[in-house]
Amino acid sequence: MRGLKDEKEIRRQAKNDIEALERISFEYKGTGKNKGAWLKVSISGGTVGQIKNGDIIFRFNQDFFESFKVGAGNRYLYMYFPQEALRGNIKENPWKYWLARKISEHKRMNIGKPNEDTISVHTS
Repeated sequence: MRGLKDEKEIRRQAKNDIEALERISFEYKGTGKNKGAWLKVSISGGTVGQIKNGDIIFRFNQDFFESFKVGAGNRYLYMYFPQEALRGNIKENPWKYWLARKISEHKRMNIGKPNEDTISVHTS
C-alpha cells in the first residue's frame, strides 16, 4: 500500500509497528451511576506479528471492536481513507498523511450534510 521496495526495511518497520500496537490499551472510567467502574481494553487480541505472502497478520481484540458500535442499530463507525495518502516518502511531504486524515475525518463527520465536501481553513 505504501509503495516501498526494500523488503528488509519493510519487515523492520512492520515489526516495530506491530510491537507498538501490542502496547496500546484504552482505559474507561465510569461516571454518574457507574462511578468507580473501570475497564482496560488492549487492542491486541492474540495473533500478532506473522507475515505470510506479504500480508501482515494482526488480530484485534473483539472487545476493542465492540467499543466502536454506536446507535440504535448497533452499527460500527468507520472512515474511508485514501491509500494514496500512505504512499511516497514522508520525509519529502511530512503533512500528506495528516491532511488526508483531516479531510477524511471531516467527510465522515458530515456525511449527507451540505458541507460534506467543503472544509474551512484558517487564514491570517
